[in-house]
Amino acid sequence: MKELMIDLVDLRFSDNRTYGGEGDIKILAEDIKKNSLINPITVKPSAADKLEIFEVVAGRRRIRAVTMLGWKTIPCRLLEGHEIERAEEIAGAENINRLAMHPLDEAVIFKKLLENGEVIDSLAKRFDRTVSAIWQRIQLLELEDNVKAMFRHGVLSLQSAAMLSSLDTKDQILFYEKFKDNYNAEEVEDDDEIQEWEVRNFISGIHHNRLYSCITDKQCKNCKTRTYFTDTNLFPELSSMEDSCLNGICYLGKWIKLLEGRIKNLKGEVPSHADSNLIVSSNNSFRKIFGKTVTLNGVEYKILHDHWETRAEKEGKNTHPCFCMEFSGSGNLEIKPSFRKDPTAEKQKTNESEFSQIVSLMNLPKDETAQTLAAFASNVDPKKPWKYSARDVENEVKRKVLRKILEIKAAQADSEKDIDRFLTDFFDNKRNNKEILKLFTGTENSKDVKKLSFPKLFALMNALNMSIWELPGFNEVASLKKHDSTEWAGVTVAQLREMYREEIKAQVPPLKQEKKGHGESKPETADKKGKK
Repeated sequence: MKELMIDLVDLRFSDNRTYGGEGDIKILAEDIKKNSLINPITVKPSAADKLEIFEVVAGRRRIRAVTMLGWKTIPCRLLEGHEIERAEEIAGAENINRLAMHPLDEAVIFKKLLENGEVIDSLAKRFDRTVSAIWQRIQLLELEDNVKAMFRHGVLSLQSAAMLSSLDTKDQILFYEKFKDNYNAEEVEDDDEIQEWEVRNFISGIHHNRLYSCITDKQCKNCKTRTYFTDTNLFPELSSMEDSCLNGICYLGKWIKLLEGRIKNLKGEVPSHADSNLIVSSNNSFRKIFGKTVTLNGVEYKILHDHWETRAEKEGKNTHPCFCMEFSGSGNLEIKPSFRKDPTAEKQKTNESEFSQIVSLMNLPKDETAQTLAAFASNVDPKKPWKYSARDVENEVKRKVLRKILEIKAAQADSEKDIDRFLTDFFDNKRNNKEILKLFTGTENSKDVKKLSFPKLFALMNALNMSIWELPGFNEVASLKKHDSTEWAGVTVAQLREMYREEIKAQVPPLKQEKKGHGESKPETADKKGKK
C-alpha cells in the first residue's frame, strides 16, 4: 500500500455500497478545516476504466467534506496486489462505527477480519469496542434465519438477539414458533417488540441444568455443551443467568454419581438412617433435577420439600429419618442425616394457633377464650389457608380502627406538628381518597381544601397517605409499643387496644348450640358473657 495525492475528479464511488449513513458532513468539514485531514482515504484502481481513475474503498464522508471546503486533491492510500482482494472488507471496517449500520452487518466484517489473522484485542482497540461486544456481534451470525429477520425488523433488541444466539438452532426455531405472531414483515408496532424478560424466561425454561460447583469437573470445564462455551465473553447478556449444562443425560449422571457416594457413606456412619429412603430440601432445584423420586444404588428415594413445621431436631414419635440436602453460600452441596415430622400430627394445633393472637388480645376468661378460638376455627373456609383467614380478620379490624382514628383527628383542633409531617411524608406518596377528603372538608370537592387552615390542610394531606398498613399489628398493640400513626391523632396505645377488642368482638362467629339436659338452649356469645 502506497500513499499519493489524487485529484478529486479522478475518484469514483462504488454503486453497491450497503453500509451506514453519511453523518453530519458539515461538522466533519469544520473539523478538517481546523485540524486538517488526519487519515488519508483508501482507494483501489478502477477495473472498469483504463484511465487513471480510482474507486473509493474507504473515505466517502471525508471526500464530501473536503469538496465542501474547496479542495482539489486529497491524500490517498492505494491498495495493491492481494490488498485489492480485501477492499470490501476494509470498506466495511471503515464503516463499522456508522450509527445506521446494523449489528448483523458489523458481525460479517468482524468475522472476516478475524479469519484474515486479526487479533480480537487489536480489533477492540481499533474500533473502540470491548472484546465482549465484538464476540457478541459475531455470535449473532449463529441466529436462525427467521430469528435474524425478527432482529432486523426491530422485533428483537440487540440484547435479546445476542441471548438467543446461545441456543441451538432447534431451540431458536421453537422461539420463533412461539413468538412469530409478533413479527410482521410489513410494519412493526411498539407492542410487537418482544421484551428482554420474555427472552430470558424462554432461555431459562431450556437452560435449567445449573452447573453447581459440586458436580463440575475438568470435563465440564472444557465442555462445549454449556451455556458460555468456557468463555463468558461470548454471552455477556447472560451474566445474570447461571452457567448451565446443555447435556441433560450427562448432567443427571453426574448428580446421581455424587449422591450415591455421599448417601452410601452417611448410611454407614449413622445406623438410624441405614434404611432411610427419604430426601428433603427447602431448595426446589432438586425437584427440578430429579423429579419426585431418584434411584440411588438400586434404592428409590422420595424427594420432598422441607417445610419449617415438619423439621425435627432429633428422633422421636411421629418422625422419620431422612437426608437433608442444601446448597451452601459458596454453591457446594451439604447432605446431613436429619428427621422429619409427620406433617399431619400437628396440623389442627397449628391451624388453631393462627387465631390465637387475635383471641388473646380480647383478654377473655380461659373457658371463653377456648370457645371463641373454636368459633373462629370452625368458621374457616376449607378451601382457603387458615393463615389467610386469620389475616382477613385482622385486616378488617384494622380497617375499621383506622376509620375511627381518622374521625378523631378530623375533629381535633389545629396542630403545628402536622406541618412537619406533611413536609416529610406527603410529597413521597400521593394518593387521592375522596372519602378522607369528605371527613376533613365535608365534601368530595378538592377545591374545598382552600377553606381549611394550614395545619388542618397538612393533616388532611397526611391522612391521604394512610392505610391499614400504617396501623400496628396485633403483636405490637399487645406489647404496648408506641406507634406514630396513632399518636399523631392523639390516640394512646391503651385506647387503640380497646378499639381492636371492640372490632374483634363484632367479628366473632356465632357459637354452635350445645345440648343441656333434656332441652336445648342457645349459647351466649363471648361478647354477651363478658358483659355479665
